[in-house]
Amino acid sequence: MPDLNLLLEVGDKVRPPSLDSLRETARRRNRRAVAFTVTACALAVVAVIVGGAQLTGGGDQSAPKPASTPTPTTTTARADAHELPLPKRYGDSVVLDEGRYTVRLRNLPRALDRGGELLAFDVDVPEGWNVTKPVGQMRPYPIRPAFTPTKASGGLGRLSVQHAPDGVEVESNPCRYANSDPSPRTIRGIAAAIAAIPRVDVSTPAATTLGGLDALAMTITIRPDDNLASCHDDAYILYRGGDLGASTFETVRADQPGDVVRLWIVQVADTRFIFSAETPPDATQADVDTLTRMVESITFRE
Repeated sequence: MPDLNLLLEVGDKVRPPSLDSLRETARRRNRRAVAFTVTACALAVVAVIVGGAQLTGGGDQSAPKPASTPTPTTTTARADAHELPLPKRYGDSVVLDEGRYTVRLRNLPRALDRGGELLAFDVDVPEGWNVTKPVGQMRPYPIRPAFTPTKASGGLGRLSVQHAPDGVEVESNPCRYANSDPSPRTIRGIAAAIAAIPRVDVSTPAATTLGGLDALAMTITIRPDDNLASCHDDAYILYRGGDLGASTFETVRADQPGDVVRLWIVQVADTRFIFSAETPPDATQADVDTLTRMVESITFRE
């Protein structure tokens, strides 16, 4: 039985470990187990913290908290505008308090005319200014409020608005009633027609904005050395707007040599309007600046 003898020889050579070595091995195993448990706990805590931060950050991005102090704005709210107190009779004026007003252009119904409100806009009016309800050429007169400074204020100038749905008719001679055919019904067509007015100096139309809408700005200057005596009624007839087919003309005139008429031509919805700021030759730069600020303050109502 050689195999048995071999096993007996090997068994004689094997020695069991001592009790001290077994105790040391057990202590090493315990230390490794404790270290693994501590590491696992630390990783779990880190995961919880990171997860919470991600959740908090995600909530901030989707629903930002309001600022502790509201950001101020200088935009004038529409609710702050007052209804314009028009005079009862055409040709009369009303002195206005300084403030923001809502201006409404209206046509009164007639057989061939379009009645109702044509345009509404808000504008800042400085202290010492009037609003006038001008008399038109045809009855019933359209309502086209115009603004002028009071005599007591010492200011000079006039701000008005013309309705030009059918374009404008330009006088072939500003001193004679000899109007041309109506211009195209676009702001560029209107500007091109006005730029061709004879015997006056007209600036090149410049692109700008009015009340947030695209517009064209231009200036008409009556030559200071022109012979006013050759004109009828002592006035230059520059152009006519209005519902031309209904003969509700809105005529723009200049009173004397040296007068300057600044125009802003704009389309609101599908209709053209011309804002005109007129100043006499003795107007100061302060007068021009006041009119310009009024125009720049305009916002259109829907």
